[in-house]
Amino acid sequence: MISQIRGKLLSKTPPNIILDVNGIGYEISIPMTNFYNLPQVSEEVSLFTHYVVREDAQLLYGFLTSLEKSLFCEVIKANGVGPKLGLAILSSMNASEFCIAISEKNTKQLLKIPGIGKRTADRLIVELADKLEDFNTELAGLNYDVSLSENNSNIESEAVNALVSLGYRETDSRKTVKNIFKQDFSLEDTIKYALKSMIN
Repeated sequence: MISQIRGKLLSKTPPNIILDVNGIGYEISIPMTNFYNLPQVSEEVSLFTHYVVREDAQLLYGFLTSLEKSLFCEVIKANGVGPKLGLAILSSMNASEFCIAISEKNTKQLLKIPGIGKRTADRLIVELADKLEDFNTELAGLNYDVSLSENNSNIESEAVNALVSLGYRETDSRKTVKNIFKQDFSLEDTIKYALKSMIN
């Protein structure tokens, strides 16, 4: 299982990218809502990934946040929805918009997504309505910050991952790390002060 990957961005060909990880190029499909927020080619990026093994292929799907990866995994559990359609869904609207469409039973909005007909839209609403309730609150504060310098970006990203692994919400972790981070902070400093801030 490949759950997260970090490397240098070699190329961007929507909806795919190639990531160089220690000399090995990984082709990863990502939703267009994430694609627009990627850094420039040759810069480093970290992605949360979902690994799919088929008889004829091994596929990687990547996401800038663990929330979007989790949402993707919930979506493709729905009857008749595979990774390809899941990618189309999160490319046609952002994660928050999709959750709102499901919660409001907005079939008309779902029908605008390529590959979704009336029956699939109704099925998504029935199967996902209860599962996606918790996503709305967390997605509301979601934002991407890929414009930081490489070193600072690495430290902040690793600090956020550490906080998430401790059970904190990713949106809260990102906000806290961004608020307390200083240029001379090490990873340990960042985690320490972030935890102190979140506990208080």
